[in-house]
Amino acid sequence: DPERRFKLVWQNLEENRKPGPPLIRTKYLVCGPDIDHYTADANPKPVLSPDGGRETENHFLMLAPYAGGYVMPYEYGWYVPDGYGNHGTYHADVRLAVSRDGKEFQRIQPHQKLIRRGCQGEWDDGFLVISDKLIVKDDTLYLFYCGQGHEWSSWPGSHNLPERSFLNNSGSARLSRMGLATLPLDRFTC
Repeated sequence: DPERRFKLVWQNLEENRKPGPPLIRTKYLVCGPDIDHYTADANPKPVLSPDGGRETENHFLMLAPYAGGYVMPYEYGWYVPDGYGNHGTYHADVRLAVSRDGKEFQRIQPHQKLIRRGCQGEWDDGFLVISDKLIVKDDTLYLFYCGQGHEWSSWPGSHNLPERSFLNNSGSARLSRMGLATLPLDRFTC
């Protein structure tokens, strides 16, 4: 559809209906024939919202055309109550949603991880953030992601932050590293 050639995912903060933060990030999609003319529906329907799944948060996602449809690896996040921050320490892995038409997206086996967090003590045992590009080369799918360890103190609540000078300026900090997950071609699920 030439009127849907360009796609832009945007997010809105909306009321949370689950335990956790009062507002959650909900993702919407607008399309247009070029980068200057996007059109949103009069009553837009989210393409991804934590209200539609068991997760508490969805911060980042990838939207990629693939095999005549769309794949949407997304950050599936939750809070672990542990005395840090306002809601506890944030954790996330990457799960999968797909669409045949680029309008309606469906979570695929939402209880299963597309990219899992590392084991306890590994560099990516805290939370993962998916990149925005899918790389397909030869017979392999390349999914780049950012990983953070469990050492983070969660979002501000300065009384809970470890005593480190760089944390006093930002409110919170977490060391991020780049990771790479690979899958055989056509093996998002099997």
